[in-house]
Amino acid sequence: MAVRVLPEGTIGIPLNPVPIPEPPPLEVEDDAPTLHLVGRSEQRLAQALFETESADEPYSPDTVRALRLLAMDNLVDIIQLREVVQERDAQRAALTAEVDMWRGRAVDEHAQRGVEQREAVRRERELVTVLHSELIRNETLSGELAWRRKPWFRRLGGH
Repeated sequence: MAVRVLPEGTIGIPLNPVPIPEPPPLEVEDDAPTLHLVGRSEQRLAQALFETESADEPYSPDTVRALRLLAMDNLVDIIQLREVVQERDAQRAALTAEVDMWRGRAVDEHAQRGVEQREAVRRERELVTVLHSELIRNETLSGELAWRRKPWFRRLGGH
């Protein structure tokens, strides 16, 4: 949240915006490092430094006021950033807990599927064994039946 600088003697919020003089364009040398000012507070500070006319007085009241406003803006920004970091930490913790819950659920389901698969294989083997024994029994009974149907078996007195 930024605080707007109004001319001294202004009471309340002005209905018309206060005209802000534009600072002259910066002449930048290619080989010299340059600091680019961004944001409302930094622009206000640059304007206050630009408007400082007295060379004898290193910091005019306007410059000090702009520096104070810049410090307040920075404090507000720090507080907002801390709140955002806390919200993101809380969100990350919630998402991590949810991921852990889903991971545990997936591990449990995987283990359950393994148990079910082993049980299905056991039942399948049991059914194959029963089927195989019944097929052998059928084959044996069919052989016996075929043996008893032979005409020479009947002559011997077999049933």
